[in-house]
Amino acid sequence: MKLRSLRCPNCNGNVRQANGNRYVCESCGTSFMMDYDKDDVAYQKAKAEAEREKARADMMRARAEFTKDFQKEFNYVTTSQRKISTASAKVMALVIVMAIAIIAITFSIVFAGFGSSVSRRTQRQQEYEKARAEQQSRAKELEEDIAAIKERQQEAAEKISEARESIEQSVHSSDLTWNYDAQSTSEWDKYVAQESRNDYLDDVDFLLEQEEYCEEAQENLLRVIKYNTDYYLNESLTAGEPVYVTSYLLVAKDSSRRTQNMIVGIYKVPYVWKKDDGTTEKFNAYDAAYINNVLVWNNERLLGTYADQFTLHKTDFAGDKIFGYLDLDELIEKEVTKRENYNITEFSFKK
Repeated sequence: MKLRSLRCPNCNGNVRQANGNRYVCESCGTSFMMDYDKDDVAYQKAKAEAEREKARADMMRARAEFTKDFQKEFNYVTTSQRKISTASAKVMALVIVMAIAIIAITFSIVFAGFGSSVSRRTQRQQEYEKARAEQQSRAKELEEDIAAIKERQQEAAEKISEARESIEQSVHSSDLTWNYDAQSTSEWDKYVAQESRNDYLDDVDFLLEQEEYCEEAQENLLRVIKYNTDYYLNESLTAGEPVYVTSYLLVAKDSSRRTQNMIVGIYKVPYVWKKDDGTTEKFNAYDAAYINNVLVWNNERLLGTYADQFTLHKTDFAGDKIFGYLDLDELIEKEVTKRENYNITEFSFKK
């Protein structure tokens, strides 16, 4: 690996490292990138593959630990329920015995006579009160045991919910990493090796002429929208295929910040909410993704189609969360038109 230029070819100014493998001229702001050879590319691919395998292993290990903990908690709850059933049976038997004892005591009092049976009746009454007190004490202990078991069940449910959410977030993050589009990186390496003329996209007509680029850009924008949509879906909340709405080209007003030029794609997502009473309600939400740092290579074609999340805005709906906004105008106002440092042009990709 080597640095293409230590002095700026435009103004002969000093070059400093900006971040990663990008260098910037301190005088005129020209950016430079590291020139990777084939061995570097192979190393980066091998490193990326190793990281993906590690992520998969971590995910499988997390799933295994979650399954083990869930089985342990399930066995504990099952054992507790059996204990409760056994205790309930004992209480019922004790009640029956006490009822029989009361009946026996009653008959004894009636047939023994009032004179000679006073002491025995008193003794039996005391025995009855003692047995009743023991029964009430045992019932109270059982109620405390049941309350403790329910509390333990609630704690187990909370741990299971936290583990499930952690696994879902890990899978979502890993999926976005594994689906990275390496083609744009390859094109960028070719551009850096050429050290030729370049500019950043600011012409919508030129953009729409690049049909192959537009097709690939739409695929990547839609991929991000789908990941955002699927992230919070569950049994009561489902979604259909996202529908393309419109696009915007954002061009930085400051020419030294042209690397921030971006394409924003906005999509409508149809949701279906299944209520507790069995009925359903349909509604639409709107989300956006963007492609940043779009280059015109040699004044001939565009580079850079890797799309990423844009709004990161979450909306609460009936106890669930979704990415995006429920109102299209609100999304455009808060995520597009509020960017005062950009010249904003709306356009539509060709179907």
